[in-house]
Amino acid sequence: MIYSEGIGKTGQTAGMVAAVVGAILLAVGIAADAGGLAAVGLVLIILGSIVALTVFSMRRYSVIELDATTLRVGRDQLPVSELASVLDADQLPEDVLARATNPLPSKGPGGRLYGGGWGLGAAMKAVGFTTTSNPEPQVIGTKNPSALAEELRATLRSAT
Repeated sequence: MIYSEGIGKTGQTAGMVAAVVGAILLAVGIAADAGGLAAVGLVLIILGSIVALTVFSMRRYSVIELDATTLRVGRDQLPVSELASVLDADQLPEDVLARATNPLPSKGPGGRLYGGGWGLGAAMKAVGFTTTSNPEPQVIGTKNPSALAEELRATLRSAT
């Protein structure tokens, strides 16, 4: 693995534990005819499920992996041999960067990020690239744009 970026499993695990504890409290509360305990259990199930699903989604769409042959961003994969160029945020066309940073429909047509997301997340910056089959820049949201761009360029140089 040349480059890897993602989030850990802590939040997902905590959400699943809260949901399981909530299910136990709900079952005990119903069995013991304790309405307050059952209500707390139901709230824990709902909140735990929301946390677990949110973190699962973030892990799915926020993972970036680069090896000698493949760039994987979220649910998308691209063979390194198809990379044509790597673009820093200041090299991206204004309309492409605007769609990536402000994907709200009220602000005009939104643009899907490479990997499946719809707009840059909190504390994320843009890195762009073009492919041999598509000159339209694609945008990757990353927390470390300089390191990702540097590794993409080094991989591109070694692949050619």
